[in-house]
Amino acid sequence: FGLAEGLGPDYGLLDKSYNLLIDEMNIFSQPSVSPIYLIFSSVAANFGLPFVVITFTCNFIFLVGLFSILETLPKPWIALTLAYPYYIFVFSINYPRQAAALGLVLYGYKYLMKLQKLPALICIIAASLIHVSALFALPVLLSPDRSLLSKRYLMFFSGLLVLLPAIALTSPSYIHAINSLIGNFFYSGNIYYSRGLWLRLLPILLGSSLVLLKPSRYLIFGYQKVFYSTLIFLLSLLLILLFISPSFSTVVDRLSAYLLPLAICPIALVPKQFSGLSRIPSIYINLILISLSWLTLIFWLAYSPYAYAWFPYKNFLF
Repeated sequence: FGLAEGLGPDYGLLDKSYNLLIDEMNIFSQPSVSPIYLIFSSVAANFGLPFVVITFTCNFIFLVGLFSILETLPKPWIALTLAYPYYIFVFSINYPRQAAALGLVLYGYKYLMKLQKLPALICIIAASLIHVSALFALPVLLSPDRSLLSKRYLMFFSGLLVLLPAIALTSPSYIHAINSLIGNFFYSGNIYYSRGLWLRLLPILLGSSLVLLKPSRYLIFGYQKVFYSTLIFLLSLLLILLFISPSFSTVVDRLSAYLLPLAICPIALVPKQFSGLSRIPSIYINLILISLSWLTLIFWLAYSPYAYAWFPYKNFLF
């Protein structure tokens, strides 16, 4: 997918922005709140590399983060199958920059579930410098302990509070970029309604229900309960926002990507748990989940108004 060319309705716009960067050859010519992405794109542009290098790198970061979560599960291949129809096939192709940010956030989640907050915090901050929406994941750092009140964290946050205003003051265009981003991101729903949103939220809602009903049955113990509870809290905020106004469907759709563990981790353990409660072999439950993922993909390709942008498949290598 990283080597695909021309796939997704947003590819043309992303490729055009990259070509403008190549023509101008000036890293400061495009105000951005995504400095890591901009610096990497500028370096690639200076070497005359094609845009596919950017998409490949973004997809690689996303998959590293996704696999870091999958390797913690006893059923990683089932979880990968559940993630494939939307997060891999659609999301990572059409939103490469946010996919890279999501990969870093997922990598941070792996540390967070081990109660290693500093690496998780670094991953989320780095992700926000690729796509600012990653800041939505910051609340997962909250926990019952007091480790966030230590001098190390207070110094780090104090540094951020000084650094960010300093950047804004030294670069007036930075404020304009932030205002444009907020306007485009939060008010785009007034123009573009995110179709199929509830279909994409369904696995997240199902996973949340499983966690709330019997967390220990899905191998969720100790601090993981706090982690998943925080994700469910963030999901509640998104649902409230959606019920306030359906025009926020776009922002809910994009931010819900950071709740990916809820969509795949608890459901991937259903075959093992269900087979223990009934006489149905787990292999049949596996087949049901695989079939549902396959049908989801087929349904999207058949009925999505944007599926046309995935055909015909073009690749940088052939």
